Amino acid sequence: MYELSAVIADFELLCGCAAEAGDVPVPVAALRDGLGLVPAEDVPLHGVSVPGTRPGGPRSGEPLTSVPPALEAVLSRWSRRGPVAYVEAEFFGGAGSQAAVVWRAGVRQWGPAYDDEFTGPRPHWPINHALALLGAVRADQPSGRDGAAPRYVDLFHRAGLGWERGSDAWRAAGRAVRASGHAAALAQREARFLAAADTERRRQVDELPAVLDGRTIMDVLGLPPGPAVGAAARYLKELAQEHGPLTRDEAVSALRAWRRRGTA
Repeated sequence: MYELSAVIADFELLCGCAAEAGDVPVPVAALRDGLGLVPAEDVPLHGVSVPGTRPGGPRSGEPLTSVPPALEAVLSRWSRRGPVAYVEAEFFGGAGSQAAVVWRAGVRQWGPAYDDEFTGPRPHWPINHALALLGAVRADQPSGRDGAAPRYVDLFHRAGLGWERGSDAWRAAGRAVRASGHAAALAQREARFLAAADTERRRQVDELPAVLDGRTIMDVLGLPPGPAVGAAARYLKELAQEHGPLTRDEAVSALRAWRRRGTA
């Protein structure tokens, strides 16, 4: 289960606005591209509740058609210092929805926009579009196949919104920022995320079926039994994970290229 109900803006902007809004410290979590995140329920509203949201999550899949007046008043005021977005997302088992609104210079610039079908271009999905308006930098990745177009990377993931799965975790990340500063907290969070992602990727690779059996790998590469055969088998699994199933000829060709590079 993934739930997000948060305000996103420039990190320093959020820290300054939150500090001026009340005596209770508001945790601001660090995102990439100099952005920060505050769980929506932590936005100081001077005792005014935010109807339509529930603690720790968005509106249970209901379309975001309006923003509560108290929240709108606060965020429009904050946006006089720079663009500010309110975002919601909820996903479970591959299905879900997301929504976003952006304010700039004291007025609503865009939204609210809601999507639960995701049939349009990824850059137009609500949170991706909102992050682009905030200045998040798109980072395409190579496709891995000659002549193919680069693969678009969601700003959602590029900014780091996949690092945590709920408000409590974002709040803890914000407390880490107060203790160590934005740059250090971001570096630590990225390191933990990359380590967890690498562990999961390795687990997934281990569960893939072998592309070629050990005897075939030894025959193709002229190897005796040993660790190099296991390394070659794992290399083929990683290729299959990244690019899809390989034919026998593709696997043999990839192995020979791998050997020529001196990897074996």
